Amino acid sequence: MSYPINGKIVFVNWTPPYFNSKNMTGYRKLQLNEMYSLDSEEYSMIDYEQYSHQVAVINARKWSTFPTKLYTDEDGFNWYKKHNLLKLFDEVDYEVLENYKQNYNVNSGRFWASGKVYAICHEEPPFIFLDNDFILNSKPPEWIFEKDLVFPQWEIQRGDYFVTQKMLDDFDLDIPNFSQNMMMPNTSFLYINNKELLTKLKKQHLDMVTKVYKKDIPDVFNVLSDQGLIGYISRELNLNVDTLEDMMYLAYHELDETVGATPMWVGESTDKEKLDYEHLWFGKYRLKVDKQYKEKRIKEWKKVIFNSLI
Repeated sequence: MSYPINGKIVFVNWTPPYFNSKNMTGYRKLQLNEMYSLDSEEYSMIDYEQYSHQVAVINARKWSTFPTKLYTDEDGFNWYKKHNLLKLFDEVDYEVLENYKQNYNVNSGRFWASGKVYAICHEEPPFIFLDNDFILNSKPPEWIFEKDLVFPQWEIQRGDYFVTQKMLDDFDLDIPNFSQNMMMPNTSFLYINNKELLTKLKKQHLDMVTKVYKKDIPDVFNVLSDQGLIGYISRELNLNVDTLEDMMYLAYHELDETVGATPMWVGESTDKEKLDYEHLWFGKYRLKVDKQYKEKRIKEWKKVIFNSLI
């Protein structure tokens, strides 16, 4: 199996959540409040996010023959233009997400991943989607392109991330093929080569995020509208699915060695060829609180950016 000749690597930057923190709760609100001056009328990106995002795009170009594409809106487009970063992408689309912002009433503070889902549903497969903090360090293995759907790992949701049928009933929410015991895919990396998946995802996602809820929705509905729906639809369509990692991530794990402590990862490793990558993910918290570590990483990323210009 060789690389698809018409593939792309897609990035998405949807700015409405930046301006809608008042409707955020949980860790996302904490993250934004501590990172940004949210009274600003102009979109911005904190230093370590900007540099890591640049490196994510630079490395995507380095380790793949695919062209890079950015979906953003007008505020995002102006930010990339201001910082002379549009040149990182072979293609930039700001119409899809600008139209989404203007024509759909979505609570971006609660469904802050909605722009990502909406954008990728407009892309023609096959393509790779990368979160802005997902950095490739090697060429994607060819086995990926034999699949309908590939993502980093399955996640076993527990605690506040566990969605029950009763929870859906309480909010009068109908999700086809919902299974409260099914794992959810992590969607920081996606290889998608199935049009029906995207068609169903767009409809079900819009049904969920544009619904008028009679009471305050839980944080996990954002995860449900992204990771959950992709998992349920892939099961419904019986897609050929695989993961970059063999191990499964366990939500609400215990970071100690006491008796009966739950691990972060469960499962067994196999000998399939692995993709070398870094997903900053929860590591952003250390960048936020550890000044010395942040300065070290920014120095590393600036070096990568500088070398890419030589």
